[in-house]
Amino acid sequence: MVYEYLLVNNHCRNDPVFSIPAIKKMIQKREAIKRRRQAMLEKRLARRMKPVQHRVTATIPLVYTSIYSTCKQIHDEAKDVFFRMNSFHIVIPDFDFIYRRDDMLFLKGLDDSWDFPRITNLQLELCISSIFNLKTRVNWVDLTKNLPYLRKLQVFVTSSNFSRFKTTELYDWERVNWKYKAAFRDLVAAIPKSVDVKWGLTLKQKLGNFKGKDYLEGKVLRAMYRQYENQRGIDYEVPDTMAVDEDDTESVVDPYAGYSSMFDDD
Repeated sequence: MVYEYLLVNNHCRNDPVFSIPAIKKMIQKREAIKRRRQAMLEKRLARRMKPVQHRVTATIPLVYTSIYSTCKQIHDEAKDVFFRMNSFHIVIPDFDFIYRRDDMLFLKGLDDSWDFPRITNLQLELCISSIFNLKTRVNWVDLTKNLPYLRKLQVFVTSSNFSRFKTTELYDWERVNWKYKAAFRDLVAAIPKSVDVKWGLTLKQKLGNFKGKDYLEGKVLRAMYRQYENQRGIDYEVPDTMAVDEDDTESVVDPYAGYSSMFDDD
């Protein structure tokens, strides 16, 4: 109960999701404020003026991650609660995918402090630009296999170009170009059947953070899913390597065993 109060984001009612784009934007804003204040301070000091003392404002954090530093047991338990009971939002720009097995940096620009294997609720935003690179294929299987506890997944598509989806073939799934269909097919085939998937944005999201932005309607994504539903999870269920016995030489039949006497020296 204490972990849930400290580590579950219930304070932000408008958007309780931990979003990488929002976090990056907030960090950039804070850095810009610091640089502006430092420049103003240097100007005042150069003019031999008294420096301005900025008022410190108290802010309530979304979660209290300082509990991690208490002890190892609390660190592990609290970390599990944080990633299991919160929702997370990541963005793949232009389907650009980077996978590093050593440090598990799945997506370009993500913070490696996120423990992806513990995440249970994920929002996946695919951002399509005006130029779709066919040479870049997303390795969805590596992503989903490193999310073993994933239970809920929301997939939605946005565009960097305004009104792109209203003026192109992406407005109707029947007219979608084959290059997009191949990418969506790979995504569906990598999602395990145990995950509850929602396609498209909710009404609250459309009226909230995505108001005025260009996004693909959920009916298009649901039509896509109906086409590839029978292929869901087939890539995920394929084993990484084929099981081979270490020593299977005895089971091999020698086709020349009956002619061994022909090659004897005697």
